[in-house]
Amino acid sequence: MGMGKRKIAYTLLLVGVTFVALLHTALAFVFETGLEDVGFLVAGLGVFGILFVNFALPERTEGDADPDPDPDEAEPSTD
Repeated sequence: MGMGKRKIAYTLLLVGVTFVALLHTALAFVFETGLEDVGFLVAGLGVFGILFVNFALPERTEGDADPDPDPDEAEPSTD
């Protein structure tokens, strides 16, 4: 019952975005650019995204249908 590869990828992406947002927030504060609010907003959305991905998204199982099937593998229809 491990964590899916997609959840790990989404989480790592959001951690990276949150880290960059916090870094930009700190630099905006140091250089007094007035953009701290934007950094806090993006960091907050990143944290919300991490929580959403890890707690709100359902686990994918082997039996789930592929949401984007390959048209070459689709069964031909008989009319």
